Amino acid sequence: MSSNPSDANFGPHVGDISYANALDSTIPIENNPYIAKILNIIFGKIIYFIKLIFHLFFQRKFILHRLTGLSYLLQYFFAFYLYFKNYDSFKSSFLIWSLPLTGLLQATTAIYTFTFLSRTKRDAGYYSDRGTLSYPFIVENSFFASLLLFQWLYYSNKFYPFLTSSIIIDNLFVFLPYIPRQLWPKTSYLGPKLSFMIYMVSYLATFYSFIQIRNEFIVNIDLTTYVFIGLLLNFTKYQHAYQIFLMILFNAHRNNMLPNDITKYLFLS
Repeated sequence: MSSNPSDANFGPHVGDISYANALDSTIPIENNPYIAKILNIIFGKIIYFIKLIFHLFFQRKFILHRLTGLSYLLQYFFAFYLYFKNYDSFKSSFLIWSLPLTGLLQATTAIYTFTFLSRTKRDAGYYSDRGTLSYPFIVENSFFASLLLFQWLYYSNKFYPFLTSSIIIDNLFVFLPYIPRQLWPKTSYLGPKLSFMIYMVSYLATFYSFIQIRNEFIVNIDLTTYVFIGLLLNFTKYQHAYQIFLMILFNAHRNNMLPNDITKYLFLS
């Protein structure tokens, strides 16, 4: 008997069940016991996988959250396949809105499902390797899920005209998303040392991406400059003021409200 609880619950035992006997008798397995053993192992793994999927996604407890998560995973794998198989089909498919929307629904169901989690703000470690996630972390995740939904829709040709037609939605999510961010709790799941390592890798990856598409940054040097200033002011007391300044500046430029002699210096491209 296996000492692993999961094996006890799900795993078919090769010694107890012979799946090979259910095969067509024309297969000469009796002459080669190794074939029968291999077939038993394969069928056992398949049945174990089916039981595991049922256990993860179809139990009555937390059923809504489980089914939403399953829907998200299926869409994610399909999006991954379609992205590399036929990008034009991917960008015009329903996944552009359904995948991030399902992610937001998943984050929302988590808020109403895991109410028993700790309300104290603890550092649970990277992927909760030092403890369970806190309830504020679950709530915080809904903000980033909603932000990701907007970003997917904003870069879609189907939804971009609608979003830009609303001054409130356009400016709120493009320039000011981290001002209403104060309505959500702020938590941390990274230790200081690990945070430093991850940020360093992130900055290296960003630098590598910059090298790869440096011509785009040079052509749009004005926008590059504004973003670089925002990067320097990030996490300072001036970041929100700078975001509001950019919102006013870009809206004035879009509506031709700036004098030409000022525009030619502020917007070069």
